[in-house]
Amino acid sequence: MTERGGVDNGTVIRTGRSSSFRRASRCRCRQERRQSDPFAGGSAGNTTVLSGGIEIVSSGGTASGVSIANGGTFEFFGGANYSNLFTGSGAIVIVGSGGVASGQTLSNGVIAEVAVGGSALSNTATSGSQLIALSGGVATSNIVSSGGLEIVSAGGSSFFTTIGAGGSSIVAGGTCIDGLILFGGQASVLSAALRSARRSATAACHVFGGGTRATRRSAAVARSSCSAVRC
Repeated sequence: MTERGGVDNGTVIRTGRSSSFRRASRCRCRQERRQSDPFAGGSAGNTTVLSGGIEIVSSGGTASGVSIANGGTFEFFGGANYSNLFTGSGAIVIVGSGGVASGQTLSNGVIAEVAVGGSALSNTATSGSQLIALSGGVATSNIVSSGGLEIVSAGGSSFFTTIGAGGSSIVAGGTCIDGLILFGGQASVLSAALRSARRSATAACHVFGGGTRATRRSAAVARSSCSAVRC
């Protein structure tokens, strides 16, 4: 655990181990579990997170040069500082409470999860990547296309998402408001989520020519392909 004012450099985090950065004051390393905890002012550089490992950066902590391999996890909260984040295929990035992921391009199977109190703003998801709004998470003005996927879980919210050609959105109990489905895009809405969206006077899903919308009720799936439809 790296705490107040501590520095951790060149760490490799493997399965079942974690590195966290927030506020405190001692360094503790165990063979079975390694933690780096920048409590305020702690920092870590050139860290590699392998499958099953996790690095957590809390308010006041700093991480730079972090490489996240397939199955590795990087989580950050509001007030955290990070730079030069390298994500491999299958890497997981979690936006925690108060954290904001903005203007990023997700590709090559990277998974971004927006947890309670976190937000994702104006990002682009393509090429097998996933943008997931978990309960209490908010995704706003993101673009999903070319193999990208947006998932809005129960309690999550998505606003003004654009689903472009080859992109998909699954609204599974969450709320999707004023989304755009362009040519070649598709949205699948579970019945509970559809009712939730319809309760809002401003809720709208726009489907343009060639776009499709799938509404699931139990096992049955009703599909509609339409041109310039507001649903």
